Amino acid sequence: MIYLPLIIPGIALLTNLDFVMIKLGLNGRYFGIIVVHSLFCLPYAIKLLSDNFNLVGPQYAQASQNLGATRWQTFWQITLPLSKNGLQGAIMMTYIVSMTQYLATLLVGEGNYLTLAVRMFPFTQAGKYQLAAIYAIVFMLVTLLPLFLIDSWLTRQRRRQANGISVERG
Repeated sequence: MIYLPLIIPGIALLTNLDFVMIKLGLNGRYFGIIVVHSLFCLPYAIKLLSDNFNLVGPQYAQASQNLGATRWQTFWQITLPLSKNGLQGAIMMTYIVSMTQYLATLLVGEGNYLTLAVRMFPFTQAGKYQLAAIYAIVFMLVTLLPLFLIDSWLTRQRRRQANGISVERG
């Protein structure tokens, strides 16, 4: 069920989802846009996180609990730190997918919420390719710059931790 938004064509899903949002009174509301974006982003996040959790495996959590840690301590001190790469990938992927959801934002938001993707679309439809290209460059910067900053910050954090561990050993 989680992967259905990836399998069903987006326009078919969106037209039916727009009808449901109207029935629920969420059409034209910010919360409705969050719900729709989550629906499209969730499959990517779940796939990345589940693959990462499978790579980590249950052995560390079992060892932690065998040594007396509670389930919450095990999650916060063992599982979550070991899953940082998968979590980082899931956050980045959902951010990218959400940024590109122009039709979902336009339909469910009823044109009340203008994102860069929504603003760029009319220029491409009208043949104003120079304006569309400018928006595309801004769109790429807005999408890639935060991802680059997050990635470089996390890389610095990992290096600091690695240097701290090597200093303790030496």
